[in-house]
Amino acid sequence: MNELEKYIKECNLVFTKTLNANDFCRVDFAGVENIPVNTQDSIKLIDIITSFNKLYIAFKKEYDKLEKINLGENVEVISFKKFHFDYENQDIREVILYINKPTFTKHNSTILYLREVDGKIKPFISNNINPFDKNYYKENVSIDEQFAKRYIDFFEKYETFLKAVNFLRNWEVFGDCVDYLYVDIDNQQENILNGLNKLRISICNGFCLINIFLNLGENFGTDYDNCEIILDKKKSQGAKEDYDYILNNIWVNKENTWKKEKQSNKI
Repeated sequence: MNELEKYIKECNLVFTKTLNANDFCRVDFAGVENIPVNTQDSIKLIDIITSFNKLYIAFKKEYDKLEKINLGENVEVISFKKFHFDYENQDIREVILYINKPTFTKHNSTILYLREVDGKIKPFISNNINPFDKNYYKENVSIDEQFAKRYIDFFEKYETFLKAVNFLRNWEVFGDCVDYLYVDIDNQQENILNGLNKLRISICNGFCLINIFLNLGENFGTDYDNCEIILDKKKSQGAKEDYDYILNNIWVNKENTWKKEKQSNKI
């Protein structure tokens, strides 16, 4: 077992909750090489990322073919929601979009709700601030109904993908006083309607930092040129085989994914 394999083994013992940081300090600690990693309640991180990329490819292909209208200079999807409003006994579906320099209102930017209530399109805009604020507004707007329905249907179909983006965005997979595992997409600046580019995996402790970048989309794979290993404050490019080994051997306990999934389901 070389130093990299030993380090990844040590990380896995912690990320899978086989051991905790204090166990390594015990007098009778058997050594990293001699303790098996319990993967029974864990999943490989690369399997999560690979599944996400497949969802992204399907989403992007269909979105690019989707008939659109000019809503503004920049459009970002915030969420899709489907719910039953008990008070008025209504079934509601809605796509929430952030629009910069919209074409359909005088506001410099706004949040557009493409809302369908019992099959009828009822779009409106708001700035989503405190309703008691003097600058608050909520206004009905005229948006092409066929366009609105296309978007609502489309984002309902890809609701799982939207949650997956939220799942992998700014995800602290694991963190304690020693070891840390973090995942993010496009440095938290992603706009899925314009396309995604990179996913970053960071693994670190007090003496080692590993950053691995993956290209998203049809050219999915490791961007070796931007990956790095910093060991004892010395930065190195690292070998392709090293990054391949790391990617294919990082496990995380499913409890960490369940916690993040609960957060993602709130979008």
